[in-house]
Amino acid sequence: ESAWKCVYYLSAEVLALYVTYDEPWFTNTRNFWVGPGSQVWPDQKTKLKLKAVYMYAAGFYSYSIFALIFWETRRSDFGVSMSHHVATVILIVLSYIFRFARVGSVVLAIHDASDVFLEIGKMSKYSGAETVASFAFILFVLSWIILRLIYY
Repeated sequence: ESAWKCVYYLSAEVLALYVTYDEPWFTNTRNFWVGPGSQVWPDQKTKLKLKAVYMYAAGFYSYSIFALIFWETRRSDFGVSMSHHVATVILIVLSYIFRFARVGSVVLAIHDASDVFLEIGKMSKYSGAETVASFAFILFVLSWIILRLIYY
């Protein structure tokens, strides 16, 4: 379960960075709403590769709803996890419909980066590699604070 999630989060992060890193709005949030040229929100064109980031994320989180119900081990936080996955799918779909894809792609890139370390930490803990697990959890906390509380 954690290995599958780790593969997704890592590949989603690589895809999101590949698609957004060279875009002017990756470092200047004013460009979320203006450009290129005379385009302004909501009439901006959405590039195919940006649509791919959205489809990849929407597919994963939609799958996660069904996996949580039918496949994954039931945990005490089932309700919270289900709410999170449903809310995430709704946010992805609505941000695409209302043309917030530029903002959404950066949010997805920032959000998924920390989860790579979390899943590595869980796999390490399950396999008994306590030192690797501790290091991964430290990286998770640091990246979570930096990316979600400071950068974003």
